[in-house]
Amino acid sequence: MFEVSINVNIRFPESSASKFTTLIEVDEDECVKDLMQKLLLEIGDNEYGDVYDASNIRLIFSGNVMDKDKKLRDYDLASSTALTAMIIDSDPEWVVIGGATSLEPTTAANAISSFYGHCKHCDTNGYLKLRVKCIACNSNEVRVQKNPSSWEDIKSEEINCYCFACDDVRYAKYYFKCNTCTNQSIGFENVNRNEKRKKCVICGEIEANVVKFTCAETCCLYCFEPYLEEVFERFGFSYRVSLGFTLNCPVVGCCGCIGDQHVFYILGNDRYNKFQELATQRFIQNQQSTVFCPFPDCGEVFTLLDKDNVIENATRNKTSALTQCHKCERPFCVVCIDSKQCTCYSTKKEHSDEEKSKSLIHQITKKCVGCGINTQKDQGCNHIHCTQCSSHWCWVCLTKWNENCQFNHWF
Repeated sequence: MFEVSINVNIRFPESSASKFTTLIEVDEDECVKDLMQKLLLEIGDNEYGDVYDASNIRLIFSGNVMDKDKKLRDYDLASSTALTAMIIDSDPEWVVIGGATSLEPTTAANAISSFYGHCKHCDTNGYLKLRVKCIACNSNEVRVQKNPSSWEDIKSEEINCYCFACDDVRYAKYYFKCNTCTNQSIGFENVNRNEKRKKCVICGEIEANVVKFTCAETCCLYCFEPYLEEVFERFGFSYRVSLGFTLNCPVVGCCGCIGDQHVFYILGNDRYNKFQELATQRFIQNQQSTVFCPFPDCGEVFTLLDKDNVIENATRNKTSALTQCHKCERPFCVVCIDSKQCTCYSTKKEHSDEEKSKSLIHQITKKCVGCGINTQKDQGCNHIHCTQCSSHWCWVCLTKWNENCQFNHWF
């Protein structure tokens, strides 16, 4: 047995609109109509109680009218669940939403088993409960025009609902709750039902749920987690300008990747947070304006926006390219990163040697098309895999590796 909270809205022509909240003890094996009868007893002492019967009640859960013949267990109710009860006349106006009129219970009362995700509170993965509220006032006392059928519907925030708190038509906002602790959870946009019965690109099996990459390739959950773990251990994520660091499709040479990194929560809270930390560090390291303080007792990392100008002026004037650490406030050279005394331009010979070194580096290296780091190829094919940002690119045409590169100048 457990208690559910019911927000009761009374809207009869002969009565003034009224609202109240009540707690009713229920059993999950009871039917919705049993809950209706209990609710009638709760409001029986009301001055208009004698005109109410079960035909006047509409119980609403997650934006949809509940089927009176279904058992409560079918809706996965819990002690923290809040329902809305409408005590209405035979022709209620609130069912008219965006031109759609219906008094019939929906067949998909709450697409509970359609969305997979992660609960940060429990630190577990699994199917989530889909819930809905008014986008304007955050009240869950709403009646939706239709159920979302995809992630596009959920993200669009364009499904109409009638909000009883606002007493007007608003947009519905969907969110997820954990099946175990009922805390708000994170849905994985990449994990979908395998409706087209596509094979996993790793094991070749056809599983019910798969992770989708931007290239439309799919990977089953059984294979995806160890693949993600292996890449995580060596931080083999690739950098995409529009996404940041993400996971490449396991198919060699494929340009696909994971489009929403929230799915990395599959590894758990701690490792997801570690991924965010390492991704931030690697991003900062890859920036041309990043400077590392060379003093062992400091080690501060900061951005020097005019770093190129500092080096250019120092080169022209044959002086040290000095800057000051933002944390310890000690000076050092951003060229040789010397924490004691810069010797970059102490003699003309040293300056000449440095210029020769720079010239040689320019001759024998090419910049990675992903992160810009200087790369040298002393043997092997023209397919380059950058260990810094995990990009795959072509040594000949300096573009992302593609079929044209593979057929025309692999060797």
